[in-house]
Amino acid sequence: MKTSITWAILLLAHICMATADVDRVQSRQMASSRSSYIRGWKLIWRDEFDGSRIDSKRWSYQLGNGCEYGICGWGNNEHQYYTNQSANSVVEGGRLIIKARHETGAQRERLQKYCKSRCSQKDANCKAGCDGVGFSSARLRTAGKFSVAPGSKGYSSIRVSARIKLSPGAGLWPAIWLLPEVPKARRCSGCGRYGVWASSGEIDVFEAVNGMNEALGSIHYGSAWPNNQYSTVRREIDPNVWHTVTLIWRSSMMEWYLDGQKFGEARSGGGTTNGWYSAGEGAGANSPFDERFHILINMAVGGGLTGNMPVEGAAATLVNPKSFQIDWIRVYAR
Repeated sequence: MKTSITWAILLLAHICMATADVDRVQSRQMASSRSSYIRGWKLIWRDEFDGSRIDSKRWSYQLGNGCEYGICGWGNNEHQYYTNQSANSVVEGGRLIIKARHETGAQRERLQKYCKSRCSQKDANCKAGCDGVGFSSARLRTAGKFSVAPGSKGYSSIRVSARIKLSPGAGLWPAIWLLPEVPKARRCSGCGRYGVWASSGEIDVFEAVNGMNEALGSIHYGSAWPNNQYSTVRREIDPNVWHTVTLIWRSSMMEWYLDGQKFGEARSGGGTTNGWYSAGEGAGANSPFDERFHILINMAVGGGLTGNMPVEGAAATLVNPKSFQIDWIRVYAR
């Protein structure tokens, strides 16, 4: 009996020690994720989402369903209308939380009415596009507040990193991405120095869709749609845990990382089509990614990358709201 008790005590002690070890590892991982220091890199911009609201000095909302820009469904057959309401985006518990929702009844009617109020009086297509609005979400961007590119301020490399948590669901499409910086007066989404999308480029730091079991990194370039080109890299992920996603952007090369492990790259064509390029007027060897880009964070509902999930499928996913959580986002340079 004494022997059994002794072994029981030893086993319990071993379990307690193992549990303590796991707790210490998790604590170190959390501390590491909160530390912004990276050897050899200078932190030039960040948002830790430690406040009580979205920081208007860093972010602005991009509202609507794309109809105001002449691209209803944001050019991707998406179903959502982006709002600035707390029901769709909030800073809480040290995180930015973007929520996609299926709107019904009076709330759906209010959303459609608001959508039409933002259309010009003569734009019948814009108003018609509002009739089908039944989902809401949020899209934040740093346009006019922060933009960056290799070569700016003497930096040769840019590093964009974020710590994220996903909510799997058919028809959902969270993303952290970059678009060209353009004058505020220009009413064009995705336009830049070399012309309309995608001749001025798009960089996708991170995307995932549906089951969220793959991390995607992409660039879009070449000519204006529909003659544009793209390149995508991908890596399997566990959608149920937090991940750190990173893009390292140099003048002639980009690299994508997941939790510190490189999983893909893209290179400039150097003025040829053997890599990224721009067919826009005045393009150089590393165009279109030789201009400044701003950051966007959003969660779409439906769209081409989801397999053009129909409204019914998205509605089934969003019986309850689904969220895209961002613990922090940081930009470094060297």
